[in-house]
Amino acid sequence: MHEGEIETDVAFVRRLLASKFPQWAGPPVEPVRSSGTGNALYRLGGELVVPPPAREDLRERLGVDDATWARGRGRALSIGVTALPYYRARNPAGAAVGGHPIREVLSEATA
Repeated sequence: MHEGEIETDVAFVRRLLASKFPQWAGPPVEPVRSSGTGNALYRLGGELVVPPPAREDLRERLGVDDATWARGRGRALSIGVTALPYYRARNPAGAAVGGHPIREVLSEATA
């Protein structure tokens, strides 16, 4: 692990799925073997892969001000708002990914 990285394991990924994507909390979760030192991945069922967040301190490490952070979140929100309706009927996994930034931005706005 690198300094500042979040330690992940199967239990962490299960908690993450249960809280953020409950519709994906049922299938088995297995770590994907890797010789790399970053980007931990976990297989979800037979077809999906979960890339858990790597850093708690991303904003601090980037050194961005409030306005820059807000613009970045706005960009993520615009991608989610565009992707969600397109993928909803075509690709449920894509819809879940598109819905994630929407939920994150809304949860920050109501906190």
